[in-house]
Amino acid sequence: MKLGLLGTGMIVKEVLPVLTTIEGIELGGILSTPRSLATAQELASQYGIPLATSDYEDILTSSAIDTIYIGTPNHTHYDYARQALLAGKHVIC
Repeated sequence: MKLGLLGTGMIVKEVLPVLTTIEGIELGGILSTPRSLATAQELASQYGIPLATSDYEDILTSSAIDTIYIGTPNHTHYDYARQALLAGKHVIC
């Protein structure tokens, strides 16, 4: 599974160490808001994630990502999930 992460908050910070221990999961990218991009870049550096961005289109068009993990506030899940599904990605939220 080539995974893209949405969010840089508590849930993503808690799940990242676990994801790195699961065989078969490749972390392909992490999305943040523009004001949290520095946090996304720090997490990307720490966990070897090749893409840190604040542009969801970068995640949706990346061939290094086939599944999106939505770790953002609940009220954002529908829009993110819909866009991911329309882009042909699998979704976990």
